[in-house]
Amino acid sequence: MITLDQIRLLEKKVHAAVARIADLKHENSVLKEKLESYEQRIDELETRITDYKRDQSEIEQGILSALDQLDQLEDVVLEEPQQSSPQNVAGSPEPAGPEPASPEAGSPEPTGPEPASPEPAGPEPTTEHEDEARTDSDTAEERDTSEDRGELDIF
Repeated sequence: MITLDQIRLLEKKVHAAVARIADLKHENSVLKEKLESYEQRIDELETRITDYKRDQSEIEQGILSALDQLDQLEDVVLEEPQQSSPQNVAGSPEPAGPEPASPEAGSPEPTGPEPASPEPAGPEPTTEHEDEARTDSDTAEERDTSEDRGELDIF
Protein backbone atom coordinates (compact mmCIF):
# COMPACT_ATOMS: atom_id res chain seq x y z
CA MET A 1 0.00 0.00 0.00
CA ILE A 2 0.98 3.59 -0.66
CA THR A 3 1.75 5.71 2.33
CA LEU A 4 1.35 9.41 2.87
CA ASP A 5 5.16 9.89 2.95
CA GLN A 6 5.52 8.30 -0.47
CA ILE A 7 2.87 10.67 -1.89
CA ARG A 8 4.64 13.70 -0.40
CA LEU A 9 7.97 12.54 -1.78
CA LEU A 10 6.39 12.04 -5.20
CA GLU A 11 4.78 15.47 -5.02
CA LYS A 12 8.12 17.03 -4.08
CA LYS A 13 9.83 15.33 -7.04
CA VAL A 14 7.08 16.50 -9.43
CA HIS A 15 7.47 20.10 -8.21
CA ALA A 16 11.26 19.89 -8.66
CA ALA A 17 10.80 18.48 -12.18
CA VAL A 18 8.31 21.25 -13.09
CA ALA A 19 10.72 23.91 -11.75
CA ARG A 20 13.61 22.34 -13.64
CA ILE A 21 11.56 22.29 -16.87
CA ALA A 22 10.67 25.97 -16.40
CA ASP A 23 14.36 26.84 -15.86
CA LEU A 24 15.35 24.89 -18.97
CA LYS A 25 12.64 26.62 -21.04
CA HIS A 26 13.90 30.01 -19.88
CA GLU A 27 17.51 29.05 -20.63
CA ASN A 28 16.41 27.77 -24.04
CA SER A 29 14.70 31.07 -24.88
CA VAL A 30 17.79 33.03 -23.72
CA LEU A 31 20.03 30.85 -25.89
CA LYS A 32 17.72 31.32 -28.89
CA GLU A 33 17.89 35.12 -28.44
CA LYS A 34 21.70 34.94 -28.27
CA LEU A 35 21.73 32.76 -31.36
CA GLU A 36 19.63 35.30 -33.27
CA SER A 37 21.90 38.16 -32.22
CA TYR A 38 24.98 36.14 -33.19
CA GLU A 39 23.46 35.34 -36.59
CA GLN A 40 22.74 39.05 -37.14
CA ARG A 41 26.33 39.88 -36.16
CA ILE A 42 27.62 37.22 -38.56
CA ASP A 43 25.54 38.72 -41.37
CA GLU A 44 26.92 42.20 -40.56
CA LEU A 45 30.49 40.88 -40.55
CA GLU A 46 29.97 39.04 -43.83
CA THR A 47 28.72 42.30 -45.35
CA ARG A 48 31.77 44.11 -44.00
CA ILE A 49 34.07 41.44 -45.40
CA THR A 50 32.43 41.74 -48.81
CA ASP A 51 32.79 45.54 -48.70
CA TYR A 52 36.39 45.22 -47.53
CA LYS A 53 37.25 42.86 -50.38
CA ARG A 54 35.64 45.20 -52.90
CA ASP A 55 37.48 48.19 -51.43
CA GLN A 56 40.76 46.29 -51.47
CA SER A 57 40.22 45.45 -55.12
CA GLU A 58 39.57 49.14 -55.91
CA ILE A 59 42.66 50.16 -53.92
CA GLU A 60 44.76 47.60 -55.77
CA GLN A 61 43.50 48.89 -59.13
CA GLY A 62 44.26 52.47 -58.05
CA ILE A 63 47.79 51.55 -57.03
CA LEU A 64 48.38 49.67 -60.27
CA SER A 65 47.05 52.65 -62.23
CA ALA A 66 49.32 55.04 -60.32
CA LEU A 67 52.33 52.77 -60.91
CA ASP A 68 51.48 52.63 -64.62
CA GLN A 69 51.30 56.42 -64.76
CA LEU A 70 54.65 56.65 -62.96
CA ASP A 71 56.16 54.25 -65.50
CA GLN A 72 54.83 56.41 -68.33
CA LEU A 73 56.22 59.53 -66.66
CA GLU A 74 59.57 57.84 -66.21
CA ASP A 75 59.61 56.88 -69.89
CA VAL A 76 58.84 60.48 -70.87
CA VAL A 77 61.52 61.86 -68.55
CA LEU A 78 64.10 59.38 -69.82
CA GLU A 79 63.29 60.25 -73.45
CA GLU A 80 63.55 64.03 -72.87
CA PRO A 81 67.38 64.09 -72.42
CA GLN A 82 67.72 62.24 -75.73
CA GLN A 83 65.49 64.79 -77.45
CA SER A 84 67.42 67.74 -76.02
CA SER A 85 70.86 66.45 -77.04
CA PRO A 86 73.47 69.07 -78.12
CA GLN A 87 72.61 68.53 -81.79
CA ASN A 88 68.94 69.32 -81.19
CA VAL A 89 69.71 72.41 -79.11
CA ALA A 90 72.04 73.68 -81.85
CA GLY A 91 69.08 73.84 -84.22
CA SER A 92 69.06 70.53 -86.09
CA PRO A 93 65.59 69.08 -86.58
CA GLU A 94 64.32 66.58 -84.10
CA PRO A 95 63.70 63.04 -85.33
CA ALA A 96 60.20 62.57 -86.68
CA GLY A 97 57.88 60.18 -84.91
CA PRO A 98 55.03 60.04 -82.45
CA GLU A 99 55.62 61.73 -79.14
CA PRO A 100 54.76 59.79 -76.00
CA ALA A 101 51.51 60.70 -74.32
CA SER A 102 51.84 63.30 -71.61
CA PRO A 103 51.00 62.04 -68.10
CA GLU A 104 49.07 65.26 -67.50
CA ALA A 105 46.21 65.41 -69.98
CA GLY A 106 45.63 68.81 -71.47
CA SER A 107 49.06 70.26 -70.74
CA PRO A 108 50.72 71.32 -73.99
CA GLU A 109 54.31 70.31 -74.61
CA PRO A 110 56.72 72.39 -76.66
CA THR A 111 57.07 71.02 -80.17
CA GLY A 112 60.25 72.68 -81.38
CA PRO A 113 63.78 72.90 -80.05
CA GLU A 114 64.09 75.00 -76.93
CA PRO A 115 65.94 78.30 -77.18
CA ALA A 116 69.47 78.22 -75.89
CA SER A 117 69.88 79.62 -72.40
CA PRO A 118 72.47 82.35 -71.77
CA GLU A 119 73.49 80.56 -68.57
CA PRO A 120 76.21 77.90 -68.52
CA ALA A 121 75.06 74.34 -69.17
CA GLY A 122 76.41 72.97 -65.91
CA PRO A 123 77.87 74.10 -62.61
CA GLU A 124 81.34 75.55 -62.68
CA PRO A 125 84.05 73.58 -60.89
CA THR A 126 84.55 74.77 -57.34
CA THR A 127 86.96 74.06 -54.54
CA GLU A 128 85.95 72.52 -51.25
CA HIS A 129 85.93 75.91 -49.53
CA GLU A 130 83.69 77.41 -52.18
CA ASP A 131 81.26 74.50 -51.85
CA GLU A 132 81.03 75.09 -48.10
CA ALA A 133 80.41 78.81 -48.68
CA ARG A 134 77.40 78.19 -50.92
CA THR A 135 74.09 79.16 -49.39
CA ASP A 136 70.61 77.82 -49.77
CA SER A 137 69.70 80.83 -51.87
CA ASP A 138 72.35 79.82 -54.43
CA THR A 139 70.75 76.38 -54.65
CA ALA A 140 67.29 77.94 -54.95
CA GLU A 141 68.55 80.17 -57.78
CA GLU A 142 69.87 77.10 -59.60
CA ARG A 143 66.45 75.44 -59.24
CA ASP A 144 64.72 78.54 -60.52
CA THR A 145 66.97 78.74 -63.58
CA SER A 146 66.56 75.04 -64.34
CA GLU A 147 62.78 75.51 -64.23
CA ASP A 148 63.12 78.48 -66.56
CA ARG A 149 64.86 76.22 -69.07
CA GLY A 150 61.96 73.76 -68.86
CA GLU A 151 63.98 71.07 -67.09
CA LEU A 152 62.46 68.92 -64.40
CA ASP A 153 64.20 68.73 -61.05
CA ILE A 154 63.18 65.17 -60.13
CA PHE A 155 65.48 64.38 -57.26
